[in-house]
Amino acid sequence: MRQFRHILILSAWALPMLASCSDTCEQNQNALPSAGFYAVDAEGQARSVTTDSVAVVGVGLETDSLLSPTTAQISELYMPFRIDTDRTQYVFVATSQQREVRDTVTFDYTRVLRFASAECGVSYVFHIHDISTQGTLIDSVVCPKGFIDNTSGENLRIYFRTE
Repeated sequence: MRQFRHILILSAWALPMLASCSDTCEQNQNALPSAGFYAVDAEGQARSVTTDSVAVVGVGLETDSLLSPTTAQISELYMPFRIDTDRTQYVFVATSQQREVRDTVTFDYTRVLRFASAECGVSYVFHIHDISTQGTLIDSVVCPKGFIDNTSGENLRIYFRTE
């Protein structure tokens, strides 16, 4: 009977340890910003929009940085942030039959490395300080939470001009 009690105590202690070791890190996604595309209608309501003939290109990267070609019609886009600096820039290039319009969106942030667990490793949290736009295609860009972490969902809202 005494031996059975020791097995129960050992099982009660070991079971939570085994559960924590089998962590598959499903909740620990990369901090990859997801941007939704919007426009404000005549009544002042934001509505989702799909871009047509707009390419999105990263600035200052040595390798291919085309995130979306002009042939794609998209209403959302993953926009990775640089982890070697506290600034990331993207150029949105809209082409029409008459002209090409280029807007630059600049994200200034602080990178914070966060330890998740021994099994899952680390991830970055990006605390947004400023988002600026230059051009006439994009009206504004907002980060509703003020930071981007590894929680899935839309982190950024890009509002296009409709005029």
